Amino acid sequence: MTIVTALKHSCSTKIAPSKRVKPQGFSQDQTALCSVERFASALFDPSRVVSSLAEIGVALDADRLVMIRALSGETEHRRIASFPSDGDNRLNHDAVTRLATTPEAEAGQFHEASNDRGETTVLIVLRAEVGSLDIMQLTFDRSPTPEIVASLGGIAPALAVAWGLRQPGLASALIASHTRTRRPTYTEQGNVAILDFENAYGLSRAEFRVCRLLGLGLKPAAIAQELGLSIATIRSHLRSIYSKTDLSGQVAVVSHLFGGRPGDLRVA
Repeated sequence: MTIVTALKHSCSTKIAPSKRVKPQGFSQDQTALCSVERFASALFDPSRVVSSLAEIGVALDADRLVMIRALSGETEHRRIASFPSDGDNRLNHDAVTRLATTPEAEAGQFHEASNDRGETTVLIVLRAEVGSLDIMQLTFDRSPTPEIVASLGGIAPALAVAWGLRQPGLASALIASHTRTRRPTYTEQGNVAILDFENAYGLSRAEFRVCRLLGLGLKPAAIAQELGLSIATIRSHLRSIYSKTDLSGQVAVVSHLFGGRPGDLRVA
């Protein structure tokens, strides 16, 4: 009996990936196992991989997920897939690099760490070979509960088994697809202004407005008041801006808003 068949016996309901709602009457472990079953099924259809990551996020109360291939000796890790696909999914590079250089890393293990923004990241090893790891990173804005941590201990090995049964060539195809669609960072763009009219970094309308107000000297709290948004939402926009531009911190963003050139750009 395959892992997919075995897990289907314990999963009798579907979770709509767009809804962050757990099925009624299911325990934490049951919900997590069902998300693994759907992840395993999706590994034969690239178009379903992102939605299956969404279900894992629902089951484990994770805010963001990203799968990467880490190669020893390389500083840039290869992104396989992420959820949200266009959101802020910055890697915990220090933790990933440490794990990628650990000889004892094994498929099915998970490692908990914090990042420089005070978030909790959990790294699940999906595949471990000499010089190469496939890793799923889950990011939690708040520390995961003991129940979530206990569930991780059960589903991490199942996720690794499922990943081992994936369609041949799936990871390489997803990596290539992401590489083709990835927007260049600020440095790669040749120092194009963040507030360039062509929107070279793919900022959303809200992120563009946040940048414009930063350029006017407003702090996040004042920006939240100006836009009628919560401070948490503004911070989320800022994290996304940092990720898309590959810049770190408000000072760096403000100093590159106009690419070193004078000008006054209006926000539509």
